[in-house]
Amino acid sequence: MPMLEELYLAENEITQINHLLNLPSLKKLNLRANKVESLKDGLPELPSLEYLNLRENALAEAKELTQLCSFSKLNYLNMQGCPVSDEKGDGFKKEIIFRCETIGISIVNKEELTEEDFAEAAAEKEEKIQAEKEAEEEAKRLAEEEAQRAKDEADADAAE
Repeated sequence: MPMLEELYLAENEITQINHLLNLPSLKKLNLRANKVESLKDGLPELPSLEYLNLRENALAEAKELTQLCSFSKLNYLNMQGCPVSDEKGDGFKKEIIFRCETIGISIVNKEELTEEDFAEAAAEKEEKIQAEKEAEEEAKRLAEEEAQRAKDEADADAAE
């Protein structure tokens, strides 16, 4: 079905979407109210996809959202009613921006992304990067202190 542009598969108890093959022209995919729990098994190659409705599925892992970035033309994403979206609340839009900054997504959960959303996401990303860097530095410092302490104890034992 290489010419198919819209596919409506709502309420079909679908658990995976990686089996959607040979749909290079697909622009709109509605998978509302299915049983998709994970994206870790991969996503189909849908180079023309602009609209994706995953509303009311069981997607719960924020780290899997990065996989959606493979849809380079995606500009509309609806994940209302998914645990990952519900858990993040208003922060879900920023999470999508943070994880998929390379694509031109403009609408998330039926809300247009604003300049403020992008600015807040950038600030949060910078804070996360800084916090990770500080945690790494602290872990390195503690490891060095522990190594020095172990060396000092070994030297003391050798001197006795």
